[in-house]
Amino acid sequence: MSEWQERNGVSAQSIQRWQRPGREWMKVNSDGAFTEERCEGGWSAVIRDADGEFILAEVGRLQHALDALQAEAYACLAGVMMAIDQGIGRVIFETDSLILKQALENPTHRLSSSGGLICELQCLISSSFISYAINFVPRSCNRVAHALAALGCKCPHGDKLQWESTLTDVEDLVASDIAESLS
Repeated sequence: MSEWQERNGVSAQSIQRWQRPGREWMKVNSDGAFTEERCEGGWSAVIRDADGEFILAEVGRLQHALDALQAEAYACLAGVMMAIDQGIGRVIFETDSLILKQALENPTHRLSSSGGLICELQCLISSSFISYAINFVPRSCNRVAHALAALGCKCPHGDKLQWESTLTDVEDLVASDIAESLS
């Protein structure tokens, strides 16, 4: 247990962890990173199956980003497009951005700077999947996507990277998520 956990009365058992989706479902975790000083960031999206196994991941860099919501929405869009390309029918989208989750569930952000992107996401999600859910999760449930978004910040402009097997940089996080989801 960390010193912070002890000081704040948080036990290791109370920290939420990534959970496997049910059978016949896939999970897409996404994360955006944003640096206000440079108005840029990175994004990532990761698809995992019902066993927690790594299926596909993409990362990329954002230049001329407006805000953190735009980075989060772009990451989610990448995940949606990956799921569509993979022919996934039942999908759970997870984000550690409560604002993004709320924006995707109602029309209140249509006039925001990311409103067009939010509307595109809403249309794609509602028309492309048999069943779906959009969940807000704490960062402790989104560790793989978070680590990959940092990598996305380092990509050359205009490039995106894609992997069909677990990346060495996040192999331990994926294995840890799988093990913890069994307990």
